[in-house]
This record gives sequence, structure tokens and C-alpha cells, in this order.
Amino acid sequence: MILGSQHKELIFYGCPAGIGNRYEELARLSQFAKKNNIIIHYFWNNSEKLKYKNRFKAENVIIKEISILKKWPTKNFESSRYWREYISTTPITNEVKVALEYSGQKPKEKYIGIHIRGTDRVLKGNSIPQGFQHEEDVKFSIIQTEKYLKTKNNHLPIVIFSEDEKLKSRLLSELKDFNHISLPSIQNLEKEYQDIFYLSKSEEIIMCSRFSTYSLAAATFGNKKIINFYDKKESDLKLWDINIKNFPERKKKSLVNKYRDLTTFNKAKRFVSVGNGKIQSFKILESVVNESKHLVSYNKKNYIGFEENFKILNNSLSIQMCSLLIIKSKFQELINLLKYEKNRKIKTKKFIKELADTYKIFNLITLISKSKKKYLNKDDYFLFIDVSDMKEDYKNYINKDKIKGAVITFDDLAKEYEKFIKIKKYLNSAYISFEITNETKGIIKGYLTIAN
Repeated sequence: MILGSQHKELIFYGCPAGIGNRYEELARLSQFAKKNNIIIHYFWNNSEKLKYKNRFKAENVIIKEISILKKWPTKNFESSRYWREYISTTPITNEVKVALEYSGQKPKEKYIGIHIRGTDRVLKGNSIPQGFQHEEDVKFSIIQTEKYLKTKNNHLPIVIFSEDEKLKSRLLSELKDFNHISLPSIQNLEKEYQDIFYLSKSEEIIMCSRFSTYSLAAATFGNKKIINFYDKKESDLKLWDINIKNFPERKKKSLVNKYRDLTTFNKAKRFVSVGNGKIQSFKILESVVNESKHLVSYNKKNYIGFEENFKILNNSLSIQMCSLLIIKSKFQELINLLKYEKNRKIKTKKFIKELADTYKIFNLITLISKSKKKYLNKDDYFLFIDVSDMKEDYKNYINKDKIKGAVITFDDLAKEYEKFIKIKKYLNSAYISFEITNETKGIIKGYLTIAN
């Protein structure tokens, strides 16, 4: 799909998610439509669990409500490469023309709005996707909120907003020393919209969570400052170009600057973002994605968004998974479903369908094959691996006569810096770029991209 003067309208099926996510989608679509001088017909999707009446209006976007969607349409704009590239590279700004259709009066009293996100966004386990948080994150956010409020000299009252009533009560108890007020209920306006309206009218917004699109949406269309307690690089905050204030203010560390000069890619070259921008994605030269014949993945996580997206961008690609963890995790998920779920018949059927859709991109033989190294000797292969999984000499994984490209992830660059330098020198004729994804307490996470 190439956008141009002959394409004046597009159809987009919206995500059946929360209010904040729907706002983000509309904001990006409005930006895109205005830039390309087109009209987008946006289907407000209430076909799944989360159902909301649309209260938004967006420039260059016509919103239509849809309640039943038996099968997700294919080959629409939301699944195109253009859209994936756009949402993973273009920030949302305060210039976005998305607003609530409700035009109520601003509250007479000034206050600081605090939004805390709970319910399904608080997870257990070691591997937490971007946008989610641990219980430890919740505790940290509450402590930081209290510290920040103590720095304020204007003594404004606070108003707490949350979809999680238990978490709201907990926060209220922790902040009992501060003046708390309640705002009047707005007749004929759903609570989700009341909260986002009142939050947008705050003097400033405290995002008492690791990340919340809902908080950011309120700050954006209210054009308000938002207080953040986490590094922007840890989440999709980097894709929101609005008034975000970090607390406490962070100074750039020399250690980070040491690694920022490692990029050697020509900026004029065209990149694509492979993966899910909300969880994990990687910038790769478009020519490398298109010309790779095999993807050799040492991914040990049960999230395979990178492999799936690579396959979408290059349909002729063959994929070799070098870990059985995906199969094991899905098998365990099926067992749990059969053991504990009440509506197991319907859910099992749905699970098997999703499983089939997931694994149709893989050759089952390659998943269980013991002979892994033969794929590292095929022409034009792409390597996806964490540096810690290079149990042998890195040259056994990087065949510079055969490799087309690679993404090598680092969980602690300082510890693996020697190996990083060796790989860089070994591939001195290739394009190499290092992207920092996170820096916390001197520990730098990132990934090395290779284009041969």
C-alpha cells in the first residue's frame, strides 16, 4: 500500500482495548491523516470484553462504532508495514486534535491529579512486558508520589483517579497527610470519561504507575505537565513528546555517553521496526529484512512477536527456533486451561485456533531439530540472540561469509563489553549500530544491530 494523491481514504479497525489505548490510536491516526491529507474511517471496536461508548472526536478521522467482529479483517491499514513503522517511530505531541465531545465546565477548585493503574496491569514473575508492573513498582510509585508532593509549596489538594478501587483506597491511606477532595459526579457521562476529563483539568498530573496511556492521554488533550518516576527509555514514554517531568531529575551519566557514539549506520538508509513497539522492538535496515532468507532465533522467551513480525515483513523467510521454551510454555498454558477454566470447551477451541495461527509461521521440524548449527551456515541468514546465550566462541554463531544481519541483545553491556568490542572488530566491514534501551543504576541494556 503506497499512500499518495490517489489514496484519499483509509479503513482502520480499532483495538478493543481501554480508553487510554483507544485515545492513543486515534491520536496517531489523526496525526497520520493530517500529514498525508487523507480521511480515515475508524471502527470503534466493542467486539470483545471492553465496551465503551465513543466520546472522542478526532481531526481527519470518522469514527464508527462496531459491536460484532467475528473474524479480524486482513490486509487493512492497521496490519500494514506503514502503520507499524509509523507508531514505532513517531511521537504523539500536544498538537494532536483529539478531544472529548463533552464540554463541561472546569472545576472551580485547583487540584493535583494522581492516576494509579491497577487490576490487570500488576503482574507477577520475572519477565514483565513494557506497560505492565510488579507489586514492587506499585510500592515505589506510591513512595515517589509522597516524596514529590512534599516538594510542593502551593499546598494544593489532591484528587486520586483509578479503575482499581482497592488500590485507590490504599493510595488514599498512604497519602492521608495531604488534603484530599472529591469531585462531583457528571450526569450522563461514564466514569471512565469523567475521570479522564477531571484528570485533564488538574494543575498537573502525577502518573503513579510505571506507565499509563490513560494518564498520558489526559495530559495530552489537557496540555498539562505529567510527573514521571521512571526512565523514559524503559517504556513507550519516548513516543510521547509532551511536557513530561522526571522526579527526581536525572543527570546524564558518562557511562551512557560512552556508548552513544557506537552508531555507524548511515542515517539516510531506511529502517524498519521489527517486533511489538509496546513490548519489544528492534530497528533493522529494511534491505536486510527483505533480503534475509533464514531467521535463526535463540529466543528463550514465550513472546515471539519479533519472529512473527519478521515473517510478516518477509513472507518467504524460513524460521529456525533454537529453544523449545515456546512449545513448553504453550503446553503448560493448555494444561492450566483444561484444569482450571470453567468454560474450558470454548476457551480450548479458541486457544487451539490461536496456537495454530502462531505456529503456522514455523516449520515444526525446525522446532524439534537437534541440528541447530547447520542453519548458521546457510546463505543470508539473520541471527537473533542474547549475548549470554553465546556459550561458545562468537565466531561459531556469526559466520561473516554467510550472515546477512543480526540483533544481539545485552542485559548488562559493561559486563559483556569485551565481547562487544571483539564482535565489532570481527565485523569491521559491516554496518554496526548499538541502541540503548534502558539504563538503571549504571546497568545499560541494549542491542547490537548488524547489517552485512
